[in-house]
Amino acid sequence: MLTACTALLGGRARGVAGRGAVLLSCAAVSGLVANAVLARFPRSATPDTVIWAGALVETPGLCRR
Repeated sequence: MLTACTALLGGRARGVAGRGAVLLSCAAVSGLVANAVLARFPRSATPDTVIWAGALVETPGLCRR
């Protein structure tokens, strides 16, 4: 859903629908970084911890007005 709604979210947050591409790029970069970290340290955290940490990291960005 995030991928489908990034243009709308970008338009709502910054007034220009083109900002959705920036949001999508940030999501892609954060996914790459997360995969690189988890590949380097595969057993440093349980899957539940990773999911909770990801939700906590994304929450301020979604709640910002």
